[in-house]
Amino acid sequence: MNRWRLHRGGIVNIWQYTEQTFDFSGGRAIFQGTNGSGKSRTLELLLPLCLDGDLRQVGSKGFDTVSLRRLMLDDYDGGPNRIGYAWVELARDGEYLTCGLGVKASKTSQAITDSWRFITSARVGDGLALVGADRTPLGPAQLRDLIGADCVLEEAAFRARVAETVYGVPAPRYGDLLHLQRTLRNPDVGLKVLEGQLEQILSDALPPLDQAMVEQLATSFDDLESIRENITRLSAADAALGTFLKTYSDYAFGGLRAAAERLGAAEDGVRKLERASARLSASLESTLAARAAAEQSLASLEAGEQQAEETIGALKELPAFRDLQDLQTREKLVAEKRSSAVAALDMANKQRLQEDGAVDGVLRLLRRLADDLGSAEELVEPLRQHLRAAGLSALSVPDVPRVSTLDAAVRTESVRAKPDPEAEPLPIERRVPPAVDELALEPAVARATEIASAARQRGALAMALAARAAELDTVQRQVDALRQTARDAQHAATEAAALRNQEAQELAEVGRAWLADVTAWQDAGPARPEGGLALPASVDPSTARALAGAAREWAGPLVTAA
Repeated sequence: MNRWRLHRGGIVNIWQYTEQTFDFSGGRAIFQGTNGSGKSRTLELLLPLCLDGDLRQVGSKGFDTVSLRRLMLDDYDGGPNRIGYAWVELARDGEYLTCGLGVKASKTSQAITDSWRFITSARVGDGLALVGADRTPLGPAQLRDLIGADCVLEEAAFRARVAETVYGVPAPRYGDLLHLQRTLRNPDVGLKVLEGQLEQILSDALPPLDQAMVEQLATSFDDLESIRENITRLSAADAALGTFLKTYSDYAFGGLRAAAERLGAAEDGVRKLERASARLSASLESTLAARAAAEQSLASLEAGEQQAEETIGALKELPAFRDLQDLQTREKLVAEKRSSAVAALDMANKQRLQEDGAVDGVLRLLRRLADDLGSAEELVEPLRQHLRAAGLSALSVPDVPRVSTLDAAVRTESVRAKPDPEAEPLPIERRVPPAVDELALEPAVARATEIASAARQRGALAMALAARAAELDTVQRQVDALRQTARDAQHAATEAAALRNQEAQELAEVGRAWLADVTAWQDAGPARPEGGLALPASVDPSTARALAGAAREWAGPLVTAA
């Protein structure tokens, strides 16, 4: 007989299965196991679920007796979402037909968030893979790309395709067939037959009388109301999504523009700092030139002062200045000189005492000088090392002179003790400090001063460069931060564009599904408008409102008559 037979079946990532394929040789299979091992659950996940796609009719004991949500989420410890598939393969004279459905459950919301059905001539494991390379089940978009969008259907369209392709019957009659199958597969049927309820069971399994009239009178209002609600919800969702996309795109554009303005301001700041650095360099050169001019002016003023002092000395040597003295003045001068001589003798005596103390002071100073020169000699080598580290010439370090310390010499001299000419001089002993060779300290001091000045200049320059480097590091960090902000803004704009494209794609998919629902509603109704409803190729709000108005205008008289 030329009819479809069960050939294979499989379950992917549902319940306790990861990826399992069953072989139905000749349309039959035997499941062997103890009670509770899952034989009935496996059959429920394959038939008639894979041929009707109704997730509420999984259990064999009736409507909603088995929760597919619990099969997907109980004892599941994977990621936030779980995707699974159930499929059967039919064979006929070398032809193959694969029917199945996919479900997606969310661990966060603890619910089935999406489901899709597919029917295709491709074979699982032979050109059709329901799992990716990383062993992750495919999503609905990936499945559409793999087998084609016309092979992935909604629940009603899937049942209509199965009824036409597999059974060759219209969709309403296929619904009656499914109702009979669900009634007869209930495990309690055997008990009810023993109780004499076989006639009632068969009556319940038969389709109701005059189904077309019942559907026309009982479901027309609900269908029209549900369609109206769906259109209203879709219109509201479209308006809200358009408002959201416009607001978010304006926000992203504003953020990107603000980041660009901040980057431009930072670049302007860098250019201003560079100009300020050039001005400071020019100011430093002018200040150095002014300092050199001031030093030349100081040297010329010192030469003028020395010349004025020589002129005053020459004026004092003129005869006119000496002739101003008179005799009385000279007498008074002699008396004063005598008094001065007495005072000078006393002062000489005191000065001799002071001279002796001064000799001790000279000796102390000589010893201290020798110690200081020794300390300076010890600092010569560290100074050369520091100069090399600072980038200066170590040859400019002066040589430190040496001094030898000696004891004071004692000599005897005759000195006057009184101003009278008849007074005999008195012998006294005087201590004389040791002779010290002339020390060439001035060149060493001058060279040390030059080294100190160069070191101060080098230190000031180093501090200025360090401060400038710190400022440049700060500016560089600000520039890097602004560049990072610009990159973040660019990434955010890219993500916003991707989200906008994704939302547009989802809106297009919703529009196509809505057009398919409208087409199915139009084809399934008992009557049709003359010429049919003009369905557009794509959906936009104005076209949807016009189409809904036309449908209500056509259905109004029928509703009133009903």
